Amino acid sequence: DSLFDEKVQQQAQQLLEQARSESSKGPRLRGQISWMEQALPLATTPVAVRLTSDNRTEVLLYKVGKLGRFDMQTLSLKPGNYTAIGRCSGYRDERVLFSIRPNQNSSAAIDIRCREKI
Repeated sequence: DSLFDEKVQQQAQQLLEQARSESSKGPRLRGQISWMEQALPLATTPVAVRLTSDNRTEVLLYKVGKLGRFDMQTLSLKPGNYTAIGRCSGYRDERVLFSIRPNQNSSAAIDIRCREKI
């Protein structure tokens, strides 16, 4: 999970470059380099995510921005943890926490809508 953070990705990339430049690489270091060469692209490759709502709830997705009102919307999001907030006049705000993982199957939609009347 920590590799989904941009600062950690930058540090990992620098460390990977430093490890590649090491002149005497043992089997353990070669294995760690190989693992990181596979893990970094997975952690930075966006995944298609389908969001659904009721076309009356204003949706805000932290780290992304205001999405507005919609019935369905597909976004490309980098792997990580996200929080969506739904707001609608006369209803309690709705908070939806969800995680995006590398190579995630995007068949399931994340539903964000206000349901509880005030």
